[in-house]
Parts: sequence; structure tokens; C-alpha cells
Amino acid sequence: MQPHRNILLSVMILIMTGLTGCPSPLPAQVIQEPLTRPPRPVLPAIKSADLQCLSDDTYLRLAQRNRLQRHYAEQLELIIDSTRETAR
Repeated sequence: MQPHRNILLSVMILIMTGLTGCPSPLPAQVIQEPLTRPPRPVLPAIKSADLQCLSDDTYLRLAQRNRLQRHYAEQLELIIDSTRETAR
């Protein structure tokens, strides 16, 4: 009875390890499409007279905020442009 038990055990091991099952699926392929960059918005001009009522601290925070937004937009444009360069 021992040989029959060894064969059964071997078959169970093969089934559990997947050697007799279906092959594993191929990894997913990512196809990168070039992104289009939207045009930059036309920002309204702000006259210096409109900023006179702001404290120096508020003016500096507003200027810093504008610089950070511009820098962020430029970084995003670089990322978008890089998708067009690699797709060629």
C-alpha cells in the first residue's frame, strides 16, 4: 500500500505547486500615450494700486504663493513634455 500512497502524495504536490495547472498569465503591458499640454491660462493683471491695501506680510505671502503655483505648473509641463519625447 505504500507505493500507492507515494504516488498519490506526488500527484497532490504537483497539483498544489501548479506544475500540472495552467501557465501563469503574462504580466500586464502598460502602453504610454503621449499627453497633450493644455494652453496656459491668461491671468488677469493686477495693478499696484490694488495691492496698496495689503500689509507687507500679506503681500509677501501672496507673492510666494504665486511663485509656488508657477513652479508647480512648470514641473507638470515638464512631465507632460517628457511623455511626448519618449513616445517618438
